[in-house]
Amino acid sequence: MIVNFTPHVVHTPTTAIPSTGVARVEMTRVIVGEVEGVPITRSASGAVSGLPAQEAGIFLIVSRIVAAALPERRDLLFPDELLRDAAGRVVGCTSFGSVAGLPKAEQTQ
Repeated sequence: MIVNFTPHVVHTPTTAIPSTGVARVEMTRVIVGEVEGVPITRSASGAVSGLPAQEAGIFLIVSRIVAAALPERRDLLFPDELLRDAAGRVVGCTSFGSVAGLPKAEQTQ
């Protein structure tokens, strides 16, 4: 089962997965310099909110930033190989990415 924790419907070639909640990462920024009056910042990931606990057999679609903030979570997927319309807007994806890889029991050949 796949549950979507992004703010948008995720369209794949075979289905549309509605949003059921939104997971977010708290970001902290430190100014490290300036270029022509514009600050340059370094960002660091903080706490993640809006995600349920990991549950066997359930995968959660999240943003790539959320997945990267929780590299130990093998249930987190993010939209990958994005599809765009003529105006360049994202309209779907052809695959899901993973930071950690899938649990061995869930891998397919």
